Amino acid sequence: TLKVGNRKIKDLHVGLMVNSFDVTTGVEPSAFLGLSPQRAELHVGPSKPSLLQQLMETGAIPHSTIAIRVSKVYHGLTGQLVLGDALPQGEDMTVLPLRNDSFLMTKIAVSAVQVRTPSTNGSWIDATNATALNDVSVDTGSDFTIVPEIVFEKIWEAIEDEFGRDCVES
Repeated sequence: TLKVGNRKIKDLHVGLMVNSFDVTTGVEPSAFLGLSPQRAELHVGPSKPSLLQQLMETGAIPHSTIAIRVSKVYHGLTGQLVLGDALPQGEDMTVLPLRNDSFLMTKIAVSAVQVRTPSTNGSWIDATNATALNDVSVDTGSDFTIVPEIVFEKIWEAIEDEFGRDCVES
């Protein structure tokens, strides 16, 4: 049972990872919430809808959206995971086109990358002609993202510029 506000949602199905490296070495495993909008084809067990699909089916959230919001507070950073919010309207939002190539079972390839913070304009890296970006992927069911070094450097630089080097651990 999941409690969202004053509402209780029963009979949710959430995957459990067993025999991962973290579990077998006695370390607490990484958190895998499985927030991908479409269910990843894992080829194990019976087909089950993703957590996001289940929340929509029960009426707990109105939209199939995921947002991670980070903001500065007096003592550092804070953040929120927001599910089901309507997409904001206006010029402050940037939508990146995504490709769902057949060779990507649990990943989505990004065809362009922009790193931007509220206080910067950011810069685009177009992936259509850049072979260095062919391996960019965003895994929304994981607590980490693997990107090429050029993209990581831009993201790191934007975080340092926005929040200050004292808030970023090297």
